[in-house]
Amino acid sequence: MRKLHFTSIEQVNVHLLSEIEKLNDEPLQKIKVSRNALFNEHEKPASKTLPTHVYQPFDKRFTQIASAACTVTYANNQYSIPYQQRNLKVTIEVTEDKLQVIHEYDVIATHDILSGINQKSMLDIHKSPTHLAQSHKNKTHFMDWANAIDKSVANLVERQYERVNSDNSRPAGKACIFIQKLYKRYEDDAFISACKYADRHVITQVQEFEMVLQTDIHSDNDETQTTLVLPKHKNIRGAQYYGSN
Repeated sequence: MRKLHFTSIEQVNVHLLSEIEKLNDEPLQKIKVSRNALFNEHEKPASKTLPTHVYQPFDKRFTQIASAACTVTYANNQYSIPYQQRNLKVTIEVTEDKLQVIHEYDVIATHDILSGINQKSMLDIHKSPTHLAQSHKNKTHFMDWANAIDKSVANLVERQYERVNSDNSRPAGKACIFIQKLYKRYEDDAFISACKYADRHVITQVQEFEMVLQTDIHSDNDETQTTLVLPKHKNIRGAQYYGSN
């Protein structure tokens, strides 16, 4: 380098990098193997992969086991992660307004920090195909389907969501999918008759509703309430005796 002329530090660095590569490719005197060859054969396979994202400074950094529901928790709020990483150990990095989830040096999720508590940031891209399909089948979806059949069917669907706090509840959605399967299994008249029976008896559990269909109790004419007429007899005391109408 004595005879070389450089006009900037950048030019020096470029030259040094090229010369270093040449040196690393030259065989060592004793073992006749280059430094690069030794590195690629022994050290590189044992090394961890380089991060795929540019380093960003953070305010907080900690590890956490992702939940089976594909979420991590920070400050009493939940943030979604890809379903492939559920139940795995992940690293969470928090800045003033962003939360990043990292798994094996890859950023797998980025969210805006939520304000308040008990909030959720759920991204569709993180859901499994099955979960994504179910998430679009919410209360509105099932009520539209039920109202097209009969008011009693809509009432049965409505009761599935009375016990939950969200129109996107998965348990309620699964119950409604089961009701739809029962509808396909039985004739329209029988299904609607069973729904009306469920209305009169305030049946909510879909398993009980299935029993109504299986036993055909909804079609029992004796089940319909009628006015009971008491026979006249001196030993039978009616409303007049007790002073009521």
